Amino acid sequence: MQWAETAWQRSRRHGRIKYEILALQARARALVGLGRTQAAVPELTNAVNRARESGDPLLFLQAASDLLALDGTGALLQDAADALKAIVEAVPSDAMRRKVQASTSASIVSSLATSS
Repeated sequence: MQWAETAWQRSRRHGRIKYEILALQARARALVGLGRTQAAVPELTNAVNRARESGDPLLFLQAASDLLALDGTGALLQDAADALKAIVEAVPSDAMRRKVQASTSASIVSSLATSS
C-alpha cells in the first residue's frame, strides 16, 4: 500500500497521468486485498475520471473494468464497452485483436455487458 501511495504522489508531482492512474489502481487493489473493498471504490472512481481526462482508451478500459468488477454503473459499462470496441477496431492485426479480446479487462466488460 505504501509503495502505491508513493508512486501516486510522485506521478502527481511530475504530471505523469498514466502512472497516476496505474498507482490509483494499485492502491485500490491493495485495499481490496486488505478486505477494504468499499474504500477501493473511490480510488477506482478517481482512476476512471483521470483516465477519461487522459483520452487514452486503454487506460480508461483498464480502470473502468476494475471499477465495474466492484461497483459498476450502466453508463460506465456502456462507456467501457465503447472503449473496448474502439480499441479492437484500431489494432492492426487479428492476432492483436484476439489478445485484446482475451484480456482481463475485456472479459469483465464483455461478461457484464452480456448479463445486463
